[in-house]
Order: sequence, then C-alpha cells, then structure tokens
Amino acid sequence: MEFTNAGNFEHITFEDITFPFNCFYMKNSNTLPHWHNHFEMVFSEKGCCTVYINGLSFLMSENQLIIIPPGSLHSIFPQGSCSYCAIVSGESLFEGLGADPHILEVLTPFMSIGLYPPVHLSEKDTAFKKCFSLLNELQKENAQKRNGYRARIKSQMIILFSVLYESLPQAFFKESNSPDSTRLIKLSLDYLRLHYSERITVNDMSMYCHLSIQHFCRLFKACTGKTFVEYLTLLRLEKARKILAGTDIPITQISDLVGFCNSNYFCRLYKKYYGHPPSRDRINPPEDG
Repeated sequence: MEFTNAGNFEHITFEDITFPFNCFYMKNSNTLPHWHNHFEMVFSEKGCCTVYINGLSFLMSENQLIIIPPGSLHSIFPQGSCSYCAIVSGESLFEGLGADPHILEVLTPFMSIGLYPPVHLSEKDTAFKKCFSLLNELQKENAQKRNGYRARIKSQMIILFSVLYESLPQAFFKESNSPDSTRLIKLSLDYLRLHYSERITVNDMSMYCHLSIQHFCRLFKACTGKTFVEYLTLLRLEKARKILAGTDIPITQISDLVGFCNSNYFCRLYKKYYGHPPSRDRINPPEDG
C-alpha cells in the first residue's frame, strides 16, 4: 500500500504558478490527513474508498464524486483495490474573471473557506451526469494540453460551478467555519509533524489539546480515519521511507531517527504496510518518495 502526504497544511506545487490546476491520479494509495486552501474534487474511478472531511466520513463507490471545501481537514483510505482522481484548483485560476458579476455569483461560494459542507454526488443526483461529463473533459484537456486548453479548463470549471450552484439549495451556503474539534485535531497533527521522532503518548496529546483521552481519541479517529497510534505509525514510516530513498543512513539508525525503539519491530511494520522490507526502497527508491 502506498502513502501520500505532502504535509499537514499542503502547499501544492502546480506546474505553472499562473495556472493553478492539476489532476492527481492515485491507485491503492492512502492520502494521509492534510488541508489546503484550494477547491478539490475527488472522483472514484475503480473500487471504493472512505473519505474523511472535518470529522465526517463518506464511502465513495465507483463513479461517485466528492467535493472537498477549501480549508477542510481531509484524508482518503481505499477499501481494497481502488483508483481515484483528485482535481485541485486554486482561486487565482480565475483571476480577472471576478469582474463579471454573473461568474462571481457561481464562483465565490465554492472557492470560499468555511462556506459550505462537503458534497457527495452519485448517479442518483440530478447534477451528476453533467458533472461527470465535465470531469472527463477536464481530465482530457489537462492530459492532452492542446492549444488553448487553459481557457477551456477555466470555462469548464465555471460551468461545473454553475451546475452545482443550480442543483444545491441556497441554504446550503452559509457561514460554517470548521468546528473547534477540527481545529484542535489540526493543531495535534502539526505537533506530531514536528515531534514524531520523540516518545509521544495519547495522554500527551489529549493534554496538549485540553481534552479527555476518550474525547481526543474519538475526535482524532473521526477527523483522520485513523486511531492516534495508527496515524503516528504511518507518519513515522513515511518519514523513514523518505530517508531510505534519499540517504545512505543505515536502516538500524533510521528506525531510531523516526521514533521506533527497535529496528526489528520497525522492519516488520515496514513490510506489513508497504509489502516489502525497507532494504528494497534503499536499492530502488520509490518514485513518489
């Protein structure tokens, strides 16, 4: 199983800073908890995956779509074999178009932080057929990059927003900032990102968040899809994998560097989660490492 995480607050690198749009294709890949200030759509192409967004969970089956509002804490975990596509666009993609009040009407709600909850669409929803067609066109344009494709992608995104805006009730868009629970879990993830190599217990983290152990554990699992121990293990393994791919530090030392007190235990966990021993990634560094 592969793991994808560019940091808790994700600074997405687009190919062209003047055109913040991209399609990310994942196969059998866990996307660990993170957030960013971009609009994101996740489309399941094969199999099923569970998407966690701000403490809510959604089972996304094949040919279903989930819209993740900007600023949301989210993660994705496949249920068996699964492939999905994440389409991400930044607000500056539409720079200059805001002068048109008609475009602004459908654009602003979806690019605003804390204005709407996640949207889960399937074939039973009236807007799905149009959205499905637009998603296919967006992926095709981004892959082929023919002359004028940037203009067509912008146009298709605006049409997508207008289709969604038409299908959702106006009451759907209201000021609803992330609950305190989500902000606390974001803080805990930031702390773990800095201190993962240290000895950290669930009691330490519950005290850090000023919550009882039981309350912290419930919130953490709801917001990330993983228990505290599961997440910390995955985080440490991810760090170890990057060190393996980029340095010649001995494996026994790497286990200590990332917070595992026993190198044999580290090797067993590594093989359990990645399907091969750590020595393989030292010889053949992973492409996304």
